Amino acid sequence: MKVVLIIPPIYNPFCYHLSVPLLAGQLYAENIETISIDANIGLFNHILSIENAEKQKIKIKNKKNNPDLIINFSRYILEAKALLKDKNYFYNINNLRKSEMLLNLLINLTSFKYDNYRFNIFGRCFFDYNLLNLEYFDKNVNSKFIFDDYYLELIKQIEAEKPDLIGFSVSTTDQIIPSLKLLYLLKKLNKFKIVLGGNLISRVINEFSSKKLLFQNYCDFIIKEHGEKSIVELCKYLENKISIDNVSNLIYCENNKIIENDYKTHVHANFVHPIRLNGIKLNDYLLPENVVPIQLGKGCYWNKCTFCTHTIEKSYSVKNMDSIIQEIKYLNKNGINKFKVIDESVSPYILDKFSEAIIQNRLDVRYTIDAKFEKDFTRKLLHKAYISGLRIILWGFETGSKRIHKLMNKGDIFEKRYEILNNAYKCGIFNHLFIIHGFPTATINDELNTLNFIEKNSKIIGSFSANAYFGLPIDSYIYNNPKIFAINRIYRDTRADFDISCGFKGKIINSNGKEIIRKKTQKIIKAAFNYYSEFNIEEIRLLYLSHFNSLPGCPISSFLLQTQSVTNR
Repeated sequence: MKVVLIIPPIYNPFCYHLSVPLLAGQLYAENIETISIDANIGLFNHILSIENAEKQKIKIKNKKNNPDLIINFSRYILEAKALLKDKNYFYNINNLRKSEMLLNLLINLTSFKYDNYRFNIFGRCFFDYNLLNLEYFDKNVNSKFIFDDYYLELIKQIEAEKPDLIGFSVSTTDQIIPSLKLLYLLKKLNKFKIVLGGNLISRVINEFSSKKLLFQNYCDFIIKEHGEKSIVELCKYLENKISIDNVSNLIYCENNKIIENDYKTHVHANFVHPIRLNGIKLNDYLLPENVVPIQLGKGCYWNKCTFCTHTIEKSYSVKNMDSIIQEIKYLNKNGINKFKVIDESVSPYILDKFSEAIIQNRLDVRYTIDAKFEKDFTRKLLHKAYISGLRIILWGFETGSKRIHKLMNKGDIFEKRYEILNNAYKCGIFNHLFIIHGFPTATINDELNTLNFIEKNSKIIGSFSANAYFGLPIDSYIYNNPKIFAINRIYRDTRADFDISCGFKGKIINSNGKEIIRKKTQKIIKAAFNYYSEFNIEEIRLLYLSHFNSLPGCPISSFLLQTQSVTNR
């Protein structure tokens, strides 16, 4: 039995998505041969190649004004990739800016003729939303997409592995259109079985109207929700070791009838086997040092925010710290000591245990976490976390309005947030604030309270999510209880089988209000956050903070440099 697991485009080109190495670990533990392929970084490197640069340079406008660029474009692209991957050059802000600009230019030139799907160097996508409707996509599946040429190479690579099963893990809406095209091409070959899963698929499949078409032209099986045990069971079924009824969380089509198995499983985090990187080529990513995702637990310990459906976990569980440390040591052996902890939210208790385990094992690591404000994020704990290697906290701040904060059911102590941010700042930790504008019933005064807090406290805030607006997620608390939030009507975009958000009518910020928010945000960025444009990617931010203990031009940099001599190991 052999399995090929695929990370589909488009994701950012600076690290792999955790889902596939995690599933590979479960198969490895059962002695099932597994190869992982990151088709996302494969596509980026295909487009950012000298061959493609030669094809695209004739499109550069104003040739008369840019003779050097048109003549040496391919060489500059080669140098730009080399600069991003070379420690001696990457940690110069001018080199970083130049490399990003040149590589983004090549991607934009390549994207120019594709109206249906485009993306940029940061993995942000722009596409025809009609294609999120499967029936519409199926009618247009043979249209030309930006990823088609690369898929010719990729399919040869997959065929050479001679797999029995191909697995796709789709986590974001941006991955849907590239996934559907590749699924279609692979299904047509009729050489192997195909299973589709991932967070996004699990969240939309109940409301999906074209399941039969999905099975007819794109896949053989769907794993809904938890895949750690199901992928192993599916392999055993394909080896005729168990019946298909004994494959948990499985959806399939038999005799033109959609069947969803009653057999469901949930795997506690402590019984999830360590990840495996079989097939993941760490040198392919566009950074001089790898920054990779790790997971301390499954689900969210709070899991009560009214707007959130990020996790498909019905319960919260945490790995044994010994298992986490062993996984970090495995990654250390692969030359990795920079991590993004991707848990929905790391509690003070778990951060304390994690920090202690790192210090006790004398691991030299740097990492980021997501967190919600809790009174137990004390100066003492944050200092300990800094000593263990914590450099960035991405806080779920959301709003500066106490009324909206209560509607969101954040559960944290509203008045304590400044104190916690200040403590993190004084410990040398970079604070990023997630903001949500346009929450139902929010007034322009509510929005200005948020921006005024950021403006007033810009000294201790490293960055914030600018111009991020609320989208109504399917099956969130708000979705199921709209009247509480003065929502009069909820409607699904008929184009979007694979969209996890809905439209709604209610008390929301109008266009004039949005313009006020935009102008105020721009004013704040210009005054205090202008340095940040080069550091809007978490991986790059962590590398710079790890290398210099600061960001060039960041208003908190001078303090962080002072902190380094006091608290850094």
